[in-house]
Amino acid sequence: MDFSVVIAAIAAFFGPGAPQVLPVSVTYKSTTSYASRPRYQVVTNQVQWSKAWIEETKGTRSTPTVDFKNKFVVLIQQGKTVGSEGIVFHSVQRVNDQIVIRFDNESAPASRKNKVSTASGYAVIPNARGTYVFLENVQQVKDKPPIWRERARQTVK
Repeated sequence: MDFSVVIAAIAAFFGPGAPQVLPVSVTYKSTTSYASRPRYQVVTNQVQWSKAWIEETKGTRSTPTVDFKNKFVVLIQQGKTVGSEGIVFHSVQRVNDQIVIRFDNESAPASRKNKVSTASGYAVIPNARGTYVFLENVQQVKDKPPIWRERARQTVK
């Protein structure tokens, strides 16, 4: 069977607005970020990355290597939070000229539910130009569908 025909038929059915999943090659989450305030950023070069990583770790760890010719870093720092185990990325999708980032603060187990932390996370994705839309799941009830709230937008040209 010629799968290119099937793929073309699916693309024609959904049209140009069909979401395209962007693969995430690396993820990182932390509860010990040194960032004091929320930050949602698409990092597109080594200078930005070095500066952001120093803020994240206060220089206690070397900056992870990223190939910025082919990749970008999506960085989320929540500042002070309570009961978080760090940022988890649910999906990264291109929809027309937008790149939609869906993420959540992973809930801490009951023994750390009231602990204050500084949640953060990053994901390495293929470099994509467009408007990045950061959506956080704010649903607080277990086993209920997500409720997505927009936290920020950033245009990358």
